[in-house]
Amino acid sequence: MKKPKSKSKNLWTVSSLLNKNFLVRTLSGAGLLVIVLGAVLWSPFSMLVLMAVLMAGSLTEFFRIARLKGARPLVAYPVVIGLSALALAFAVQTGRCPASAFALLLPMIFALFVAELYRRHENPLGNVCWELGGLVYIALPFALLLHLRRKFQSRGNLLLSPYNITHLHCI
Repeated sequence: MKKPKSKSKNLWTVSSLLNKNFLVRTLSGAGLLVIVLGAVLWSPFSMLVLMAVLMAGSLTEFFRIARLKGARPLVAYPVVIGLSALALAFAVQTGRCPASAFALLLPMIFALFVAELYRRHENPLGNVCWELGGLVYIALPFALLLHLRRKFQSRGNLLLSPYNITHLHCI
């Protein structure tokens, strides 16, 4: 005959697992914070590389979730469009090209529609909506983050100075 397990022992193992999980998440978050702040404060190019890696990963995850919902969006091509938008935003912010260079994204976005029509999937319009949604929901905010960094640095070298924090509404 087996002895019934005591609930206090089960609670102890659940509690220790939660504490371990909390510790791992806390250390991971602290490490990521150091990486992000280091990249942002080090140079504009390091921030560009960090934003490109984070955006490519975020877009890939977004399209993976779309596939779980039953859609079949393209993955690689929208990531290329997003990275192109990020590179153009960086070039415009650093004065390397005029803002009219964003017009180069229009043929790329138009090609999304054409590519979906030739893929002959069940719901091409839904797939295009997922692809454009990912670009608007993820790529656009990442491109705007580059602009935010420049606004902060134009008011002083310290990114998180009290002036910048109290005057966020002026941006």
